[in-house]
Amino acid sequence: MESATNKEKYYIIEAKETDIKRIIEMRMKLESYLDTCNANLWHISPDHMDDLPSKYRHMLKDDQFKVLIVVNETTNDVVGMATGRIIHNEMFNHKKTGKLDDVWIDEEHRNRGLCMSLTNRIIDFFRGNNIKHMTLEYVSGNESAAMVWQKMGFEPVIIIANRTLDSIKKN
Repeated sequence: MESATNKEKYYIIEAKETDIKRIIEMRMKLESYLDTCNANLWHISPDHMDDLPSKYRHMLKDDQFKVLIVVNETTNDVVGMATGRIIHNEMFNHKKTGKLDDVWIDEEHRNRGLCMSLTNRIIDFFRGNNIKHMTLEYVSGNESAAMVWQKMGFEPVIIIANRTLDSIKKN
């Protein structure tokens, strides 16, 4: 795909085990960025951080997950990623749904349609698995994410609020 804003070209492919280090780097950039959007977010625990390589290796092998990367054709650098998964839940009408978990595009490659292209590829994965409904979460205060998802037609449904117990006001 050619970028709309310049002549740089990108392609989207399924991630391989050799991409895990770069995927983790982007996931950590996402984590840092989200901290700037909302200081009340929970953070990834050190134990979970240590387990990220095995988590992504599992995702790459499991057909219930899709892990994609965006590669800059000129430099061959990985500049974006997205993860999606199929969720099975017998409690709801929709027994099988798709969930878009993480999307990240390096800052200098944004506003080129890459997020939408990644999301469309995840949607294709869900459609190929007979999924009719998709969900995603984004952080309160992340206005750029809110704009992208609303532009694609997503609407907020559930609000999750949190606080430390010591900071909750009692009547």
